[in-house]
Amino acid sequence: MKNNKPLYTAWIFLTVLLIYSWYKISRLTGGHFCYSLDDAFIHMAVAKNFALHGVWGITSDAYGSASSSPLFTVLLAAIYRTGINGYMVGFWINVAAAYGLLYSTHRILLKYGMPEMGRVIVLVTLIILLPFTVMILTGMEHLLHLWFSLLFVQVVVEMITADKVSGRQMLIAGAYGALMIGARFESLFLLGAAGLLLLFYRKIGTALVVGVIAVLPVVIFAVVSVAYGGYILPNSVLLKSSGGSASSGSIMQALQDILVYRLMYGNSTVLGLFSSDHSKAYASSISGTSLIRILIVLPLLVVLVRVKGAGQLTKQAVNFGIIASIGCALHLALAAVGWMFRYEAYLVGLGIISISMLLWCVWPQITAVYQGINIPQKAVLLLLLFFAGSPLLVRALSGYRIQYRACRNIYDQQVQMGRFLQQYYPETSVAANDIGAVSFLSDSRIIDVWGLGNNEVAKSKLTGHYSDAYLGGFLKKEHVKIAVIYKNWYSPELYGKWTSAGDWTIQDNVVCADKIVHFFALDSADAPALRRNLEAFKAKLPASVTSEIY
Repeated sequence: MKNNKPLYTAWIFLTVLLIYSWYKISRLTGGHFCYSLDDAFIHMAVAKNFALHGVWGITSDAYGSASSSPLFTVLLAAIYRTGINGYMVGFWINVAAAYGLLYSTHRILLKYGMPEMGRVIVLVTLIILLPFTVMILTGMEHLLHLWFSLLFVQVVVEMITADKVSGRQMLIAGAYGALMIGARFESLFLLGAAGLLLLFYRKIGTALVVGVIAVLPVVIFAVVSVAYGGYILPNSVLLKSSGGSASSGSIMQALQDILVYRLMYGNSTVLGLFSSDHSKAYASSISGTSLIRILIVLPLLVVLVRVKGAGQLTKQAVNFGIIASIGCALHLALAAVGWMFRYEAYLVGLGIISISMLLWCVWPQITAVYQGINIPQKAVLLLLLFFAGSPLLVRALSGYRIQYRACRNIYDQQVQMGRFLQQYYPETSVAANDIGAVSFLSDSRIIDVWGLGNNEVAKSKLTGHYSDAYLGGFLKKEHVKIAVIYKNWYSPELYGKWTSAGDWTIQDNVVCADKIVHFFALDSADAPALRRNLEAFKAKLPASVTSEIY
């Protein structure tokens, strides 16, 4: 009981934050809960169709690998299959993952002999800086991903220091690796780092067994996806990834992008960070800068913590830091950051935990040095600490600043679109470019003109055939009656041939791709009915939404 007080403190602290978050969202949405990203509804739509119709897609009649997290979507589908098809399932999975993550982190810190106050500080810091509530309100897989990543890395570092690795340990490590990769395919970076370290310590058999088991989700997904006309990776990974510069330029340009813009500056610049235009959920600058700081501090601590003659736990902490550092570098070089600060969340969490373990390993030396330096030297030390930690704090504050408004944005725009389509256009082919809520909340046949949920459109983008002319022909072939899109994503060459019926405008937009969503009838004969429907639905819209009928 006494040893668990820091864990209970962290659980209570998180519970208070969640209750406050629920209250704030309800105030902004008229008593309704909503997620802060439309992507959460993509998982839910795919899960619903998989559970009820056996189809992995946003519609019940077509395969489309829109979900970026096969494991999370399968988990949702399993729950839906029991008859629980609720709006809140993703939220409660996230809450359970958050408490489980804190439990596992506490157990690891306890293993390292960290005192009670130290464990409280680390757990509360993790909650604040990740930040937990921002991740939970996305309704997505990121806390689950971090939890499995933590368990995987810890088992690997324990195997590295073991004199003999048991078959049970290898199976557990492989299982955690499979869960980790099933949650997010970026986990392949951590698997690669762990494999390299196991090979370095000449545990070749262990590396092979763990690697083969861990990559099973990728293999299974690839086989099924290709069989249904998709790619070996989810469309969302292929289309949203910021990597792959070599396809659009020379090898030298790709290397410049990786070595200079990503690994030196963290994806972009921090200029204008505090202006309203640069604090949106999709701003990647502070996310990249935060990873760069971790990539400076963590390897430095790894070097400073001497392993020669050190105990087993110290060696585990060092190897933990090495795996996290390599994973961080690979992610920065090859994957995306940002978008509600979630893509890099698993690395931020592992970084905080790893830094705390390494600091504890040399804490007596740190306190001795601190006590032995003068005031100017302490001031310099504090300045260095500010340099190292301030991006993580600003990143968290940016998340807190927008999380509740983001929930209102999604409720005001995407949720209302889903309600509108369900009321007036069930079983109708509808073109959309934000596909989550409209797919989950309606029975409309959603045609994703951006490609995340439609393999044909995704293929056209990946092969360079995507154009307004292509889209026009494709939508005609799919018998689409209306389009609900962001007009500034396309040219008049496409929507100029359609009949505009109206638009909705939301206030204080921080997360939606555009504050205005437009409604078009592809055939002018359908325009009068669309205008009447928009006029009738106008009274049901939240007061913060402005509706214009043309």
